[in-house]
Amino acid sequence: MEKEQIEHEISLAAFNQNSEHFRSLNSLMWQVPLIAMTLTGGLWYGVSTSQSSQLIQVCLLLLASGGNLGLFIALSRIRFIMGRYLKWFEEKYPAGYVKAEGDGRFRGDGLFTGRKVVQRVFQTVLIAASCISFGLIVATAMEVYSTYKVRTVPSSYYDKHAEELADAYESISFDRAHPELFKALSARAPVRVLDVGSGTGRDAAWADQAGHYVIAVEPAAKMLNLAKTLHTSTGVTWVLDSLPELKKVGDQKFDLIILSAVWMHIPPAERADALRRLSQLLDANGLVYLTLRVGPPDEQRGFFSVTLDELKTLTASAGLSTTLWSTAPDLLSRPDIKWQRIAMVRAGEKSPLLESAP
Repeated sequence: MEKEQIEHEISLAAFNQNSEHFRSLNSLMWQVPLIAMTLTGGLWYGVSTSQSSQLIQVCLLLLASGGNLGLFIALSRIRFIMGRYLKWFEEKYPAGYVKAEGDGRFRGDGLFTGRKVVQRVFQTVLIAASCISFGLIVATAMEVYSTYKVRTVPSSYYDKHAEELADAYESISFDRAHPELFKALSARAPVRVLDVGSGTGRDAAWADQAGHYVIAVEPAAKMLNLAKTLHTSTGVTWVLDSLPELKKVGDQKFDLIILSAVWMHIPPAERADALRRLSQLLDANGLVYLTLRVGPPDEQRGFFSVTLDELKTLTASAGLSTTLWSTAPDLLSRPDIKWQRIAMVRAGEKSPLLESAP
């Protein structure tokens, strides 16, 4: 009797212990989907609202994809151990063991009554979430590559053709290219000028010789070096930088910002940011002067379509108002191209430069 009693107590203890372990594993298995939803939802929300770099967004998506894969593996392991416990219960207590396995057929016990159906549903959701996260990583990487390609095409083209382009650009005087701006700046007290996309430095050099303080920004390194060579006697500050960030310009303020033959190079997705940055750099009662290329796009040179209506919509969002000064034919005699000369000021402000223009 004592031996049978001892064996019974051992069996009972094993049963209770295994039952407790099984209940814990079962509870843990049902928590996996909640963990997955919390992890994935939180990281996706972080990516959608993040204003940080795309590298951080990619890292968050990698964490989401890897986390779901990890939970998939964990769920497989948990269900495997649970299966072993169920097999032990079936062998040790066949009379009290309840089988709840259906045939998984529509006309039988039902589609979702087969073995491991819950596990497979959970794992399908985890794999789907992981694949979506990975797809978003690919989409973000393609966007980064596309932006990089778009930004580098103009600089590459101008670096390659700098000297031949310089001959054409330098043959046109400042007063012919920008008659309204020429009149507004002539015989005026010195102002602070930022020439964005300064090219060969023609406009920056003229403004400097007219007595103004000038910073010239150019994204193409070879073109910038050529500008320094062509205009060695000027006091222009030459900077290698580009829109929409203009990081090297810092927090300086300018009375006049020039964008001559630049706007068509700005990708449409970056134009709102570019205008906000220009508005930040504009001093009180300052003026942004912009020439708008009206003509067919040119992928080789990184030209995008531009319209005055689009520009007005974007400038209004950036707190700027727009005035069309004039429309003129192309000075290099290209028949399918014309130029619109545009002045922009902060809404509600009046720039002396705008008032003195014709």
